[in-house]
Amino acid sequence: MYYLRLRDPSKDVRFWCAFALGEMAEKRADPALKLLVPNDRRIVKGFHSVGKEAADALECIETEKVAHRRKNGCVFCIRE
Repeated sequence: MYYLRLRDPSKDVRFWCAFALGEMAEKRADPALKLLVPNDRRIVKGFHSVGKEAADALECIETEKVAHRRKNGCVFCIRE
């Protein structure tokens, strides 16, 4: 189960896993993400904390996000 990577020792893995789970709106990750929000203050260089990313992911999941966060879609979707 890919959301178990939220417990990975690497802050980068936890951060990007949280991001991906939010993009996928993966509801099964809710409990693990909720644990990260108040407890994981590690900052990923160039971004923000893992906890903040987990909070963003939860917002995407709770609103059943269908559109990408980036205007006009993500860089992978707009490539031809």
